[in-house]
Amino acid sequence: DFTVEVVVTGPLNPNTQCIMDYSALQRRLRKSIIHEVDHKFLNDLEMFADCVPSAENMARIFFERFQATLPKRITLLSLTLEDREGAATIVTGAP
Repeated sequence: DFTVEVVVTGPLNPNTQCIMDYSALQRRLRKSIIHEVDHKFLNDLEMFADCVPSAENMARIFFERFQATLPKRITLLSLTLEDREGAATIVTGAP
């Protein structure tokens, strides 16, 4: 069991005063990461073919995959992967 938290930055939409619609952000996260790993044996997944699915590797790969799905105007600042015990791995990117 893991929790994924993302932090993004970008220009505010003048109509909504939001960087990005929260539900759109959630859909992108589910499509690019969650659907692929949910209830799966991680060692069998293609995204971990070249590495062990440790929390650090998972967070790094998730960061890269999710960042690639965002519009050009949106920057992924960080992705936190937290397990049920409260331990977390944080991957950050340059703003």
